[in-house]
Formats: sequence, C-alpha cells, structure tokens
Amino acid sequence: KIHVATNSANFDLINSFIKSKNIIKEKYIIYFGNLGDVNCTKEIIEIFKIYLKKYNSKIKFLIVGGGQHEEHVINESKQNKNIIFFKSVDKKKLIPLIKNAELSVLPLRSGLIINTSSPNKFFESIACGTPVFQSTTGWIKDIIDKNKLGFNFDIDNYEEAAFLLNLSLEKINDDYVANCLHFSQQNFDKKQISINYLTFLNENSILS
Repeated sequence: KIHVATNSANFDLINSFIKSKNIIKEKYIIYFGNLGDVNCTKEIIEIFKIYLKKYNSKIKFLIVGGGQHEEHVINESKQNKNIIFFKSVDKKKLIPLIKNAELSVLPLRSGLIINTSSPNKFFESIACGTPVFQSTTGWIKDIIDKNKLGFNFDIDNYEEAAFLLNLSLEKINDDYVANCLHFSQQNFDKKQISINYLTFLNENSILS
C-alpha cells in the first residue's frame, strides 16, 4: 500500500497571529522565498512595474527573501518606492506579512517538473487566508480554478500578466479568503496529516 503525506501548514502557529493592517499601511502583494531564475524574480518585477504604470500606482510589492537575484531586487527597491524588500525573516515575522497581503505571488516558469512541484509558499499562503497569483499549469492551477483560491497567469506574457494582476486585485473578496482558509484546513492541516500517516503505519503493522 502507498500513503501520500502532502505538504502541510502549522495552523497552531498561523492562528496565533491576528490579522492587523498596521504592518504596512498601504495595500500590498507579497512574494516570499528564494530570489532566483526558477522563481522568475526579474520577470515578476517587470510585470509589477507594468501594472503600476497602466493600472494602479499606489499598491506596493513586498518581496521577502534572498538568493541569486537579491542585489537586483535591492536595486529595484531603491529606484521604485512601490517595491519594498525585506531580507529573509523568521516565520513569526513572516506570517503576519502574508496574512495582511492582498495576494501572494507564486511566479514559476511552467514545465513538466515545475508543474508537479509543491511549493511551501502555496500551502502557507492559503493557510493564512491569502489568495495566490501563480504561473504554473499543473495541479496547483487545477486546484485554484476548482476551489477559487486565487488566480493564474503566464509568466512570459508581461502585458497580459499585468492585466490579470489588476483584474485579480479587483475581484478579490471575502469569499476567496474563506475558500483559502476552508480548503487548507480541510486538506493541509499538519496535525491531521500526521495523524493520518501514523494511522496508516499502525493499520499496516509498519510500526510493530
């Protein structure tokens, strides 16, 4: 028999933080994680700059992380007041930032391997009740579409992606937030996944 234990979210930790609008006063979207080629760091910044120019010059883009393109992000943040860069922070500081964001951005270049990946930022984002804006065409896209957990875009089409970012921000409402919370609690609760896994081991005499 095969039992699959998916990625999970720590709801005890997440629920210990109350959503507050005092962290960053303006509305913002967030990206958190590695800053590299696979994560399309440079591309998503260019998409955001088009969005600023064509649709909304007030919203901020908070980027939290480090890696290959960290210097590029720092330089962009110095040249554009709408781009805010935070060096990698621990979970206790990161969770409130995710909770308060309008969208969590998951920019990955679609491909056979990437489309099967399970990025932690997806699980953490929806567990915080933050809809996602992502660019793969695999299982994550299907789940998002079926359960209304966010929105999808093509990382290689900057103009269309900027348009879809604007459309997504206009469409977000409490239903999307509720969908994210409900779906993540039903499917990705760390405690329940651990219980299910131990039950499987016991029922199949693997621990005896």
